Amino acid sequence: MSKETAKEGWKEIHPSEVGTKKRGLIAGYEPNRLSLYIILINADRIDELNDVLWKDMEKYKIKE
Repeated sequence: MSKETAKEGWKEIHPSEVGTKKRGLIAGYEPNRLSLYIILINADRIDELNDVLWKDMEKYKIKE
């Protein structure tokens, strides 16, 4: 990914204008876990994404 492409992607995710509504990780979307996953994928932080996903899956672990 080129620096220019990365900058454009960052602008899309974090626009400089300040709105009156609260924003999540991605402008225009309420805070949610999927936004975090998308950010980690776009930032090529796959190892961190893997850790976050496994941690989030703990609540679904079957207790024996």
